[in-house]
Amino acid sequence: MQLTTALFSTLALSLTASSSLLPVDAHKRATDYTGQETQLTFFGYPDNCDSTGCYYSETAYQCSNPDGSSRNGAQGDGSYNNPLSIAFQPGGNFQQCGIIYIAYLQKFGILDGLCASCDTNHLDIWIDSSCSDDASNVCSCEDSLTPSSDQYVYYGITADDPSVFNVDSSALYDSSSQTCTGRVYNQKRGKRDEAGEAQSLVPKSNGLIPRELLRKRQIGACAENSCQCPSC
Repeated sequence: MQLTTALFSTLALSLTASSSLLPVDAHKRATDYTGQETQLTFFGYPDNCDSTGCYYSETAYQCSNPDGSSRNGAQGDGSYNNPLSIAFQPGGNFQQCGIIYIAYLQKFGILDGLCASCDTNHLDIWIDSSCSDDASNVCSCEDSLTPSSDQYVYYGITADDPSVFNVDSSALYDSSSQTCTGRVYNQKRGKRDEAGEAQSLVPKSNGLIPRELLRKRQIGACAENSCQCPSC
């Protein structure tokens, strides 16, 4: 009897010690982060040019990745330390070089671009592409990925929190196959079930949402050397 009591006492002490090792933010919810419903569109190299040439690799602001590493123009796979380049219009809640999380894509983004045709509640997301890609395919990918309604975007993020934010770092556009490979997700707005576990974001059927073109696009074409940059 004394041995059994000792075993239970040891077990109780072990459980108490283990519980104390849990992080204090183990049950942190995405609703603890600030966000807003936001219009999302996409742009690639065919959009990013003017009468003097193609500027697909340039960004308006020289931002660094969260880990301090430098960025080489528009880039990103959506992971926290390599966020997607996103163009925006200053003046609202989104701030220059700020880190955001887009639940619709399960990707982080960095606000390093300027979108002249956007309002402060509109983000334009970079699809990694270049003049060697088929412009019509890139444009079709932009249109396919653009949602028909506003999506919830978290802003002011200062740390990676994998217990809250799922990440899909797969490419939106595959240059090797010249196809749109982006995936989009039904939003749960960071809700959790009764057990306190994050609910999975379920991919939409077919991964793409056809919709009517929302972006204001330039008319005409421009060129950089022999590279044609037609507007979508």
